[in-house]
Amino acid sequence: MEMKISVRNLIEFVHRHGDIVSGGLGTSPKRMEEGTKAHVKIQKQRQKEEVAYEKERYLSYGLSLPEGMFLVDGRADGMVPKSYIEEIKSTYLPLAEITDEYAFLHWAQVMFYGFMHMKEEGLTELRLMLTYYHLEHETERSFEKNVTLKELETFVHGTIETYMAYVREDLAWKKKRNASLKELPFPFSSYRKGQRELAVDVYRTIRQGGKLFAKAPTGIGKTVSTLFPSVKALAEGEADKIFYLTAKGPLKAVAEETMALLEKRTAQVKFLTLTSKEKICVKEEVHCHPEYCERAKGHYDRINECILEILREERTYHKEMILAYAERYQVCPFELSLDLSFFSDVIICDYNYVFDPRVYLKRFFTDIREDYLFLVDEAHNLVDRARDMYSAELSKEEILAAKKLAKPYKYLHRPLSKLNDYFITLRKELEEAQGRRNYFGVSEDLIFLLKDFLQGFEIFQKEVQEDVEGRDVLTNVFFAIHGFLNISELYTEGYVTYEEKVGQDVRLKLFCVDPREILVEVFKRAKASILFSATLSPMRYYVDVLGG
Repeated sequence: MEMKISVRNLIEFVHRHGDIVSGGLGTSPKRMEEGTKAHVKIQKQRQKEEVAYEKERYLSYGLSLPEGMFLVDGRADGMVPKSYIEEIKSTYLPLAEITDEYAFLHWAQVMFYGFMHMKEEGLTELRLMLTYYHLEHETERSFEKNVTLKELETFVHGTIETYMAYVREDLAWKKKRNASLKELPFPFSSYRKGQRELAVDVYRTIRQGGKLFAKAPTGIGKTVSTLFPSVKALAEGEADKIFYLTAKGPLKAVAEETMALLEKRTAQVKFLTLTSKEKICVKEEVHCHPEYCERAKGHYDRINECILEILREERTYHKEMILAYAERYQVCPFELSLDLSFFSDVIICDYNYVFDPRVYLKRFFTDIREDYLFLVDEAHNLVDRARDMYSAELSKEEILAAKKLAKPYKYLHRPLSKLNDYFITLRKELEEAQGRRNYFGVSEDLIFLLKDFLQGFEIFQKEVQEDVEGRDVLTNVFFAIHGFLNISELYTEGYVTYEEKVGQDVRLKLFCVDPREILVEVFKRAKASILFSATLSPMRYYVDVLGG
Protein backbone atom coordinates (compact mmCIF):
# COMPACT_ATOMS: atom_id res chain seq x y z
CA MET A 1 0.00 0.00 0.00
CA GLU A 2 1.27 3.47 -0.91
CA MET A 3 0.70 6.50 1.33
CA LYS A 4 1.28 9.87 -0.37
CA ILE A 5 1.40 13.39 1.02
CA SER A 6 3.00 16.64 -0.08
CA VAL A 7 5.85 18.19 1.87
CA ARG A 8 3.74 21.26 2.64
CA ASN A 9 0.72 19.35 3.96
CA LEU A 10 2.90 17.08 6.08
CA ILE A 11 4.80 19.99 7.63
CA GLU A 12 1.69 22.06 8.28
CA PHE A 13 -0.03 19.17 10.07
CA VAL A 14 2.83 17.89 12.22
CA HIS A 15 4.63 21.12 13.09
CA ARG A 16 1.82 23.67 13.39
CA HIS A 17 1.77 25.55 16.68
CA GLY A 18 0.54 28.72 18.34
CA ASP A 19 -2.67 30.72 18.07
CA ILE A 20 -5.61 31.03 15.70
CA VAL A 21 -5.77 34.54 14.26
CA SER A 22 -8.48 35.15 11.65
CA GLY A 23 -8.36 37.81 8.98
CA GLY A 24 -5.09 36.96 7.25
CA LEU A 25 -4.67 37.23 3.50
CA GLY A 26 -4.47 33.47 3.22
CA THR A 27 -4.29 31.99 -0.27
CA SER A 28 -6.61 34.26 -2.25
CA PRO A 29 -6.14 34.22 -6.04
CA LYS A 30 -4.74 37.76 -5.96
CA ARG A 31 -2.31 36.95 -3.13
CA MET A 32 -1.18 33.77 -4.89
CA GLU A 33 -0.62 35.77 -8.09
CA GLU A 34 1.57 38.24 -6.19
CA GLY A 35 3.48 35.39 -4.59
CA THR A 36 4.07 33.76 -7.95
CA LYS A 37 5.44 37.00 -9.40
CA ALA A 38 7.81 37.29 -6.45
CA HIS A 39 9.01 33.72 -7.00
CA VAL A 40 9.61 34.36 -10.70
CA LYS A 41 11.55 37.55 -9.99
CA ILE A 42 13.88 35.90 -7.49
CA GLN A 43 14.34 32.84 -9.69
CA LYS A 44 15.29 34.96 -12.74
CA GLN A 45 17.71 36.91 -10.60
CA ARG A 46 19.34 33.70 -9.35
CA GLN A 47 19.65 32.30 -12.88
CA LYS A 48 21.57 35.42 -13.91
CA GLU A 49 23.88 35.00 -10.92
CA GLU A 50 24.38 31.24 -11.35
CA VAL A 51 23.85 29.43 -14.65
CA ALA A 52 23.38 26.08 -12.84
CA TYR A 53 20.40 27.40 -10.84
CA GLU A 54 17.28 25.28 -11.36
CA LYS A 55 13.73 26.39 -10.50
CA GLU A 56 10.71 24.30 -9.40
CA ARG A 57 12.74 21.09 -9.10
CA TYR A 58 10.57 18.06 -8.30
CA LEU A 59 11.85 16.01 -5.37
CA SER A 60 10.50 12.94 -3.61
CA TYR A 61 11.43 10.52 -0.88
CA GLY A 62 10.04 7.07 -0.22
CA LEU A 63 10.34 5.30 3.12
CA SER A 64 9.46 1.63 3.41
CA LEU A 65 7.36 1.01 6.52
CA PRO A 66 5.53 -2.08 7.80
CA GLU A 67 2.26 -0.46 6.63
CA GLY A 68 3.57 0.11 3.12
CA MET A 69 5.55 2.69 1.16
CA PHE A 70 5.34 6.24 2.54
CA LEU A 71 5.95 8.79 -0.24
CA VAL A 72 6.41 12.50 0.35
CA ASP A 73 7.06 14.86 -2.53
CA GLY A 74 7.01 18.46 -3.66
CA ARG A 75 8.81 21.09 -5.70
CA ALA A 76 11.73 23.09 -4.35
CA ASP A 77 11.55 26.73 -5.42
CA GLY A 78 15.17 26.76 -6.52
CA MET A 79 18.56 25.11 -6.21
CA VAL A 80 22.07 24.89 -7.48
CA PRO A 81 22.51 21.10 -7.51
CA LYS A 82 24.93 19.81 -4.87
CA SER A 83 25.47 23.36 -3.60
CA TYR A 84 22.28 24.80 -2.05
CA ILE A 85 18.47 24.61 -2.00
CA GLU A 86 16.27 27.68 -1.67
CA GLU A 87 12.71 28.24 -0.45
CA ILE A 88 11.12 31.58 -1.44
CA LYS A 89 8.35 33.27 0.55
CA SER A 90 6.57 36.55 -0.13
CA THR A 91 5.27 38.84 2.60
CA TYR A 92 4.04 42.33 3.50
CA LEU A 93 5.64 42.11 6.95
CA PRO A 94 8.75 44.25 7.57
CA LEU A 95 11.69 41.99 6.76
CA ALA A 96 13.55 43.08 9.89
CA GLU A 97 10.74 41.66 12.04
CA ILE A 98 10.92 38.10 10.69
CA THR A 99 11.78 35.81 13.61
CA ASP A 100 12.77 32.17 13.97
CA GLU A 101 9.27 31.42 15.28
CA TYR A 102 7.67 33.05 12.23
CA ALA A 103 10.01 31.19 9.89
CA PHE A 104 9.86 27.77 11.55
CA LEU A 105 7.39 26.10 9.16
CA HIS A 106 9.25 27.57 6.19
CA TRP A 107 12.57 26.22 7.46
CA ALA A 108 10.91 22.84 7.95
CA GLN A 109 9.95 22.78 4.26
CA VAL A 110 13.41 23.62 2.97
CA MET A 111 14.91 21.05 5.37
CA PHE A 112 12.73 18.38 3.77
CA TYR A 113 13.74 19.42 0.27
CA GLY A 114 17.39 19.55 1.32
CA PHE A 115 17.21 16.00 2.69
CA MET A 116 15.56 14.71 -0.50
CA HIS A 117 18.25 16.28 -2.66
CA MET A 118 21.06 14.97 -0.47
CA LYS A 119 19.68 11.43 -0.68
CA GLU A 120 19.24 11.83 -4.42
CA GLU A 121 22.83 12.99 -4.99
CA GLY A 122 24.58 11.05 -2.20
CA LEU A 123 25.62 14.22 -0.36
CA THR A 124 26.62 14.48 3.29
CA GLU A 125 26.43 18.30 3.60
CA LEU A 126 24.33 21.05 1.98
CA ARG A 127 23.53 24.75 2.35
CA LEU A 128 19.88 25.70 2.92
CA MET A 129 18.57 29.14 2.00
CA LEU A 130 15.29 30.77 3.04
CA THR A 131 14.48 33.99 1.15
CA TYR A 132 11.73 36.48 1.98
CA TYR A 133 10.54 39.00 -0.61
CA HIS A 134 8.66 42.12 0.50
CA LEU A 135 5.83 42.67 -1.97
CA GLU A 136 5.40 46.39 -1.37
CA HIS A 137 9.04 47.46 -1.10
CA GLU A 138 10.33 44.85 -3.60
CA THR A 139 13.24 44.01 -1.32
CA GLU A 140 14.53 40.65 -0.13
CA ARG A 141 16.23 39.10 2.87
CA SER A 142 17.87 35.67 2.91
CA PHE A 143 18.78 33.36 5.78
CA GLU A 144 21.24 30.48 5.41
CA LYS A 145 22.09 27.29 7.27
CA ASN A 146 24.72 24.62 6.63
CA VAL A 147 23.35 21.18 7.49
CA THR A 148 24.43 17.55 7.47
CA LEU A 149 22.55 14.56 6.11
CA LYS A 150 22.41 13.02 9.58
CA GLU A 151 20.65 15.96 11.24
CA LEU A 152 18.14 16.30 8.38
CA GLU A 153 17.46 12.56 8.38
CA THR A 154 16.66 12.75 12.09
CA PHE A 155 14.23 15.62 11.45
CA VAL A 156 12.55 14.03 8.39
CA HIS A 157 12.14 10.55 9.90
CA GLY A 158 10.91 12.06 13.15
CA THR A 159 8.28 14.08 11.28
CA ILE A 160 7.13 11.05 9.30
CA GLU A 161 6.96 8.87 12.43
CA THR A 162 4.87 11.50 14.22
CA TYR A 163 2.46 11.64 11.29
CA MET A 164 2.30 7.85 11.05
CA ALA A 165 0.63 7.68 14.47
CA TYR A 166 -2.43 9.23 12.80
CA VAL A 167 -2.06 7.24 9.58
CA ARG A 168 -1.93 3.91 11.44
CA GLU A 169 -5.20 4.64 13.19
CA ASP A 170 -6.77 5.68 9.89
CA LEU A 171 -5.51 2.58 8.06
CA ALA A 172 -6.80 0.27 10.80
CA TRP A 173 -10.18 1.93 10.56
CA LYS A 174 -10.34 1.65 6.76
CA LYS A 175 -9.55 -2.07 6.97
CA LYS A 176 -12.56 -2.57 9.24
CA ARG A 177 -14.66 -0.25 7.07
CA ASN A 178 -13.91 -2.06 3.83
CA ALA A 179 -14.66 -5.47 5.35
CA SER A 180 -18.03 -4.24 6.62
CA LEU A 181 -18.99 -2.58 3.33
CA LYS A 182 -18.24 -5.57 1.14
CA GLU A 183 -20.95 -7.49 2.95
CA LEU A 184 -23.35 -4.53 3.18
CA PRO A 185 -26.79 -5.29 1.70
CA PHE A 186 -29.27 -2.69 0.48
CA PRO A 187 -30.88 -1.40 3.73
CA PHE A 188 -34.45 -2.17 2.65
CA SER A 189 -36.08 -5.47 1.75
CA SER A 190 -36.85 -4.26 -1.78
CA TYR A 191 -36.20 -1.37 -4.15
CA ARG A 192 -38.83 1.22 -5.00
CA LYS A 193 -39.66 1.82 -8.63
CA GLY A 194 -36.65 3.42 -10.34
CA GLN A 195 -34.47 3.17 -7.24
CA ARG A 196 -32.33 0.25 -8.37
CA GLU A 197 -31.76 1.84 -11.79
CA LEU A 198 -30.59 5.06 -10.13
CA ALA A 199 -28.21 3.20 -7.79
CA VAL A 200 -26.73 1.24 -10.71
CA ASP A 201 -26.24 4.43 -12.76
CA VAL A 202 -24.54 6.09 -9.79
CA TYR A 203 -22.12 3.19 -9.29
CA ARG A 204 -21.34 3.03 -13.01
CA THR A 205 -20.56 6.77 -13.07
CA ILE A 206 -18.29 6.40 -10.04
CA ARG A 207 -16.31 3.63 -11.72
CA GLN A 208 -16.04 5.42 -15.07
CA GLY A 209 -15.69 8.98 -13.75
CA GLY A 210 -17.50 12.06 -14.99
CA LYS A 211 -20.93 13.50 -14.21
CA LEU A 212 -24.42 12.07 -13.85
CA PHE A 213 -27.48 14.33 -13.92
CA ALA A 214 -30.40 12.43 -12.40
CA LYS A 215 -33.99 13.67 -12.35
CA ALA A 216 -35.85 11.43 -9.91
CA PRO A 217 -39.33 12.02 -8.47
CA THR A 218 -39.90 12.88 -4.81
CA GLY A 219 -40.34 9.75 -2.70
CA ILE A 220 -38.11 7.46 -4.74
CA GLY A 221 -35.40 7.55 -2.05
CA LYS A 222 -32.71 9.54 -3.83
CA THR A 223 -30.50 9.90 -0.75
CA VAL A 224 -30.08 6.18 -0.11
CA SER A 225 -29.91 5.48 -3.85
CA THR A 226 -26.83 7.70 -4.12
CA LEU A 227 -25.14 7.07 -0.76
CA PHE A 228 -25.46 3.26 -0.83
CA PRO A 229 -23.52 2.73 -4.11
CA SER A 230 -21.07 5.45 -3.09
CA VAL A 231 -20.05 3.83 0.20
CA LYS A 232 -19.83 0.47 -1.57
CA ALA A 233 -17.39 2.14 -3.97
CA LEU A 234 -15.17 3.08 -1.02
CA ALA A 235 -14.63 -0.58 -0.21
CA GLU A 236 -13.85 -1.37 -3.86
CA GLY A 237 -11.15 1.30 -4.02
CA GLU A 238 -13.14 3.31 -6.57
CA ALA A 239 -13.23 6.37 -4.31
CA ASP A 240 -11.40 7.76 -1.28
CA LYS A 241 -13.87 10.24 0.14
CA ILE A 242 -17.50 11.26 -0.39
CA PHE A 243 -18.81 14.84 -0.17
CA TYR A 244 -22.57 14.90 0.29
CA LEU A 245 -23.50 18.48 -0.64
CA THR A 246 -26.77 20.18 0.26
CA ALA A 247 -28.29 23.66 0.21
CA LYS A 248 -30.55 23.26 3.24
CA GLY A 249 -30.20 22.06 6.84
CA PRO A 250 -33.08 19.54 6.72
CA LEU A 251 -31.40 17.73 3.82
CA LYS A 252 -28.28 17.24 5.94
CA ALA A 253 -30.46 15.53 8.55
CA VAL A 254 -31.84 13.18 5.87
CA ALA A 255 -28.29 12.27 4.84
CA GLU A 256 -27.34 11.65 8.49
CA GLU A 257 -30.38 9.42 8.97
CA THR A 258 -29.44 7.45 5.86
CA MET A 259 -25.88 6.94 7.10
CA ALA A 260 -27.25 5.82 10.49
CA LEU A 261 -29.51 3.36 8.66
CA LEU A 262 -26.53 1.91 6.78
CA GLU A 263 -24.65 1.58 10.06
CA LYS A 264 -27.48 -0.55 11.44
CA ARG A 265 -27.02 -2.88 8.46
CA THR A 266 -23.35 -3.60 9.35
CA ALA A 267 -21.71 -0.58 7.64
CA GLN A 268 -18.80 0.93 9.54
CA VAL A 269 -18.37 4.38 8.00
CA LYS A 270 -17.09 7.53 9.66
CA PHE A 271 -19.28 10.41 8.58
CA LEU A 272 -19.03 14.02 9.63
CA THR A 273 -21.50 16.87 9.25
CA LEU A 274 -19.73 20.20 9.00
CA THR A 275 -21.54 22.80 11.08
CA SER A 276 -20.91 26.48 10.33
CA LYS A 277 -18.54 28.39 12.58
CA GLU A 278 -21.39 30.63 13.73
CA LYS A 279 -23.49 27.65 14.88
CA ILE A 280 -20.77 25.63 16.61
CA CYS A 281 -18.79 28.47 18.24
CA VAL A 282 -19.13 28.47 22.05
CA LYS A 283 -18.49 32.21 22.41
CA GLU A 284 -21.20 34.90 22.26
CA GLU A 285 -19.55 36.37 19.16
CA VAL A 286 -17.42 34.67 16.52
CA HIS A 287 -14.05 36.38 16.83
CA CYS A 288 -11.09 34.06 16.32
CA HIS A 289 -8.40 36.03 18.11
CA PRO A 290 -6.31 35.00 21.14
CA GLU A 291 -7.12 38.28 22.92
CA TYR A 292 -10.84 37.43 22.78
CA CYS A 293 -11.06 33.64 22.75
CA GLU A 294 -9.05 31.51 25.17
CA ARG A 295 -9.39 28.55 22.80
CA ALA A 296 -7.80 30.47 19.94
CA LYS A 297 -4.76 31.09 22.14
CA GLY A 298 -2.47 28.07 21.80
CA HIS A 299 -5.06 26.10 19.78
CA TYR A 300 -2.42 24.54 17.51
CA ASP A 301 -0.35 23.46 20.50
CA ARG A 302 -3.20 21.21 21.69
CA ILE A 303 -5.14 20.18 18.60
CA ASN A 304 -3.06 17.21 17.40
CA GLU A 305 -3.22 15.40 20.74
CA CYS A 306 -6.98 15.88 20.68
CA ILE A 307 -7.26 14.44 17.15
CA LEU A 308 -5.17 11.39 18.00
CA GLU A 309 -7.36 10.51 20.98
CA ILE A 310 -10.50 10.83 18.85
CA LEU A 311 -9.03 8.55 16.18
CA ARG A 312 -8.26 5.95 18.83
CA GLU A 313 -11.47 6.16 20.81
CA GLU A 314 -14.35 7.27 18.55
CA ARG A 315 -16.22 5.66 15.67
CA THR A 316 -18.59 8.52 14.80
CA TYR A 317 -17.99 12.25 14.56
CA HIS A 318 -21.26 13.84 15.68
CA LYS A 319 -21.58 17.44 16.87
CA GLU A 320 -21.94 16.62 20.57
CA MET A 321 -18.76 14.52 20.52
CA ILE A 322 -16.83 17.32 18.79
CA LEU A 323 -18.03 19.88 21.35
CA ALA A 324 -17.08 17.57 24.24
CA TYR A 325 -13.53 17.01 23.00
CA ALA A 326 -13.14 20.69 22.13
CA GLU A 327 -14.10 21.53 25.72
CA ARG A 328 -11.74 18.94 27.18
CA TYR A 329 -8.74 20.10 25.15
CA GLN A 330 -9.76 23.77 24.98
CA VAL A 331 -9.61 23.95 21.20
CA CYS A 332 -11.88 25.54 18.61
CA PRO A 333 -14.71 23.10 17.76
CA PHE A 334 -14.98 24.41 14.22
CA GLU A 335 -11.29 23.93 13.48
CA LEU A 336 -11.46 20.51 15.13
CA SER A 337 -14.29 19.46 12.83
CA LEU A 338 -12.29 20.63 9.81
CA ASP A 339 -9.30 18.55 10.92
CA LEU A 340 -11.51 15.51 11.50
CA SER A 341 -12.77 15.81 7.93
CA PHE A 342 -9.31 14.53 6.88
CA PHE A 343 -10.14 11.27 8.65
CA SER A 344 -13.80 11.02 7.56
CA ASP A 345 -15.20 8.74 4.88
CA VAL A 346 -18.29 10.85 4.21
CA ILE A 347 -18.49 14.62 4.69
CA ILE A 348 -22.01 16.06 4.80
CA CYS A 349 -21.88 19.80 4.25
CA ASP A 350 -23.26 22.87 2.55
CA TYR A 351 -22.47 23.61 -1.10
CA ASN A 352 -20.09 26.39 -0.11
CA TYR A 353 -17.45 24.01 1.33
CA VAL A 354 -16.77 22.80 -2.22
CA PHE A 355 -17.96 25.60 -4.51
CA ASP A 356 -17.49 28.95 -2.71
CA PRO A 357 -14.09 30.53 -3.55
CA ARG A 358 -14.08 32.33 -0.19
CA VAL A 359 -14.51 29.33 2.12
CA TYR A 360 -14.03 26.11 0.14
CA LEU A 361 -11.94 23.38 1.77
CA LYS A 362 -8.51 24.23 0.37
CA ARG A 363 -6.98 21.44 2.46
CA PHE A 364 -8.58 18.94 0.06
CA PHE A 365 -8.63 20.78 -3.24
CA THR A 366 -5.36 22.72 -3.45
CA ASP A 367 -3.21 19.63 -3.89
CA ILE A 368 -5.52 16.79 -4.95
CA ARG A 369 -4.14 13.30 -4.36
CA GLU A 370 -7.33 11.30 -3.83
CA ASP A 371 -10.45 10.30 -5.75
CA TYR A 372 -13.38 12.34 -4.48
CA LEU A 373 -17.10 11.88 -5.08
CA PHE A 374 -19.50 14.84 -5.12
CA LEU A 375 -23.13 13.97 -4.39
CA VAL A 376 -25.08 17.18 -5.08
CA ASP A 377 -28.53 16.98 -3.50
CA GLU A 378 -31.37 19.17 -4.85
CA ALA A 379 -28.97 20.23 -7.58
CA HIS A 380 -31.42 22.73 -9.09
CA ASN A 381 -30.62 24.97 -6.08
CA LEU A 382 -26.97 25.11 -7.11
CA VAL A 383 -27.73 27.51 -9.98
CA ASP A 384 -28.82 30.43 -7.80
CA ARG A 385 -26.34 29.55 -5.06
CA ALA A 386 -23.50 29.56 -7.60
CA ARG A 387 -24.57 32.96 -8.93
CA ASP A 388 -24.48 34.26 -5.36
CA MET A 389 -21.19 32.57 -4.41
CA TYR A 390 -19.41 33.88 -7.50
CA SER A 391 -20.71 37.44 -7.11
CA ALA A 392 -19.32 40.18 -4.86
CA GLU A 393 -20.44 43.62 -3.73
CA LEU A 394 -18.93 46.71 -2.11
CA SER A 395 -20.66 49.84 -0.82
CA LYS A 396 -19.51 53.38 -0.09
CA GLU A 397 -21.28 53.21 3.27
CA GLU A 398 -19.10 50.38 4.62
CA ILE A 399 -15.92 52.02 3.26
CA LEU A 400 -16.77 55.33 4.95
CA ALA A 401 -17.55 53.65 8.29
CA ALA A 402 -14.20 51.86 8.21
CA LYS A 403 -12.38 55.05 7.21
CA LYS A 404 -13.67 56.88 10.32
CA LEU A 405 -12.46 54.06 12.59
CA ALA A 406 -9.08 53.78 10.87
CA LYS A 407 -7.83 57.29 11.76
CA PRO A 408 -5.23 56.02 14.29
CA TYR A 409 -3.70 53.78 11.62
CA LYS A 410 -2.37 55.75 8.66
CA TYR A 411 -1.62 52.59 6.65
CA LEU A 412 -5.39 51.85 6.75
CA HIS A 413 -6.78 55.39 6.74
CA ARG A 414 -4.91 56.41 3.60
CA PRO A 415 -6.19 53.60 1.30
CA LEU A 416 -9.71 53.84 2.77
CA SER A 417 -9.76 57.59 2.10
CA LYS A 418 -8.79 56.97 -1.51
CA LEU A 419 -11.47 54.29 -1.81
CA ASN A 420 -14.07 56.65 -0.37
CA ASP A 421 -13.03 59.31 -2.90
CA TYR A 422 -13.41 56.72 -5.66
CA PHE A 423 -17.00 56.04 -4.58
CA ILE A 424 -17.77 59.78 -4.34
CA THR A 425 -16.66 60.19 -7.95
CA LEU A 426 -18.75 57.17 -8.88
CA ARG A 427 -21.79 58.69 -7.16
CA LYS A 428 -21.47 61.86 -9.21
CA GLU A 429 -21.28 59.82 -12.41
CA LEU A 430 -24.37 57.82 -11.44
CA GLU A 431 -26.34 60.99 -10.73
CA GLU A 432 -25.93 61.80 -14.43
CA ALA A 433 -26.92 58.25 -15.45
CA GLN A 434 -30.32 58.03 -13.71
CA GLY A 435 -28.76 56.38 -10.67
CA ARG A 436 -27.66 53.06 -12.17
CA ARG A 437 -25.66 51.46 -14.94
CA ASN A 438 -24.12 48.14 -15.95
CA TYR A 439 -21.23 47.16 -18.15
CA PHE A 440 -18.62 44.46 -18.72
CA GLY A 441 -15.26 44.71 -16.98
CA VAL A 442 -13.56 45.61 -13.70
CA SER A 443 -11.79 48.94 -13.10
CA GLU A 444 -8.03 48.51 -12.76
CA ASP A 445 -7.92 51.70 -10.67
CA LEU A 446 -10.36 50.14 -8.21
CA ILE A 447 -8.36 46.90 -8.04
CA PHE A 448 -5.21 48.89 -7.27
CA LEU A 449 -6.92 50.74 -4.42
CA LEU A 450 -8.33 47.53 -2.96
CA LYS A 451 -4.93 45.83 -3.03
CA ASP A 452 -3.46 48.88 -1.31
CA PHE A 453 -5.93 48.41 1.55
CA LEU A 454 -5.05 44.72 1.92
CA GLN A 455 -1.38 45.61 2.28
CA GLY A 456 -2.27 48.01 5.07
CA PHE A 457 -4.51 45.46 6.76
CA GLU A 458 -1.74 42.88 6.92
CA ILE A 459 0.42 45.44 8.75
CA PHE A 460 -2.55 46.14 11.06
CA GLN A 461 -2.85 42.44 11.88
CA LYS A 462 0.84 42.28 12.76
CA GLU A 463 1.10 45.49 14.77
CA VAL A 464 -2.27 45.64 16.55
CA GLN A 465 -2.86 42.44 18.49
CA GLU A 466 -5.30 43.80 21.09
CA ASP A 467 -9.07 43.91 20.57
CA VAL A 468 -9.32 47.64 19.75
CA GLU A 469 -12.52 49.59 19.11
CA GLY A 470 -13.81 49.11 15.57
CA ARG A 471 -11.70 46.03 14.88
CA ASP A 472 -14.82 44.05 13.91
CA VAL A 473 -15.84 46.73 11.37
CA LEU A 474 -12.36 46.87 9.87
CA THR A 475 -12.22 43.07 9.70
CA ASN A 476 -15.62 42.91 7.98
CA VAL A 477 -14.42 45.41 5.38
CA PHE A 478 -11.28 43.32 4.93
CA PHE A 479 -13.37 40.23 4.18
CA ALA A 480 -15.60 42.20 1.78
CA ILE A 481 -12.59 43.57 -0.13
CA HIS A 482 -10.75 40.26 0.00
CA GLY A 483 -13.83 38.51 -1.42
CA PHE A 484 -14.28 41.18 -4.10
CA LEU A 485 -10.71 40.69 -5.30
CA ASN A 486 -11.19 36.91 -5.31
CA ILE A 487 -14.25 37.26 -7.52
CA SER A 488 -12.51 39.76 -9.80
CA GLU A 489 -10.05 36.97 -10.63
CA LEU A 490 -12.94 34.79 -11.82
CA TYR A 491 -14.53 37.54 -13.97
CA THR A 492 -15.32 36.19 -17.44
CA GLU A 493 -17.94 36.67 -20.14
CA GLY A 494 -20.49 35.23 -17.72
CA TYR A 495 -20.30 38.40 -15.60
CA VAL A 496 -21.74 41.92 -15.61
CA THR A 497 -20.72 44.85 -13.40
CA TYR A 498 -23.65 46.71 -11.84
CA GLU A 499 -23.50 50.12 -10.14
CA GLU A 500 -26.36 51.78 -8.27
CA LYS A 501 -26.90 54.95 -6.22
CA VAL A 502 -29.20 54.39 -3.23
CA GLY A 503 -29.67 57.66 -1.37
CA GLN A 504 -26.15 58.82 -0.51
CA ASP A 505 -24.81 55.27 -0.73
CA VAL A 506 -23.25 53.66 -3.80
CA ARG A 507 -23.24 49.91 -4.40
CA LEU A 508 -20.92 48.22 -6.85
CA LYS A 509 -21.49 44.57 -7.69
CA LEU A 510 -19.69 41.99 -9.81
CA PHE A 511 -22.67 39.82 -10.73
CA CYS A 512 -22.19 36.28 -12.03
CA VAL A 513 -24.99 35.72 -14.54
CA ASP A 514 -23.72 32.43 -15.95
CA PRO A 515 -21.56 30.30 -13.58
CA ARG A 516 -20.97 27.48 -16.09
CA GLU A 517 -17.26 28.09 -16.76
CA ILE A 518 -16.42 28.28 -13.06
CA LEU A 519 -18.43 25.18 -12.18
CA VAL A 520 -16.71 23.19 -14.92
CA GLU A 521 -13.39 23.85 -13.18
CA VAL A 522 -14.75 23.08 -9.71
CA PHE A 523 -16.17 19.71 -10.78
CA LYS A 524 -12.71 18.73 -12.04
CA ARG A 525 -11.76 18.35 -8.38
CA ALA A 526 -13.82 15.16 -8.19
CA LYS A 527 -13.43 11.83 -9.93
CA ALA A 528 -17.21 11.63 -10.27
CA SER A 529 -20.13 13.96 -9.54
CA ILE A 530 -23.77 12.96 -9.13
CA LEU A 531 -26.24 15.86 -9.44
CA PHE A 532 -29.77 14.81 -8.53
CA SER A 533 -33.13 16.45 -7.92
CA ALA A 534 -36.83 16.01 -8.58
CA THR A 535 -36.91 19.32 -10.46
CA LEU A 536 -34.05 19.20 -12.97
CA SER A 537 -36.33 20.38 -15.74
CA PRO A 538 -35.70 21.37 -18.41
CA MET A 539 -32.77 18.99 -18.17
CA ARG A 540 -30.84 20.57 -21.04
CA TYR A 541 -30.81 23.92 -19.24
CA TYR A 542 -29.45 22.48 -15.98
CA VAL A 543 -26.87 20.33 -17.74
CA ASP A 544 -25.61 23.43 -19.56
CA VAL A 545 -25.54 25.94 -16.70
CA LEU A 546 -24.13 23.44 -14.15
CA GLY A 547 -21.20 22.56 -16.38
CA GLY A 548 -22.35 19.25 -17.82
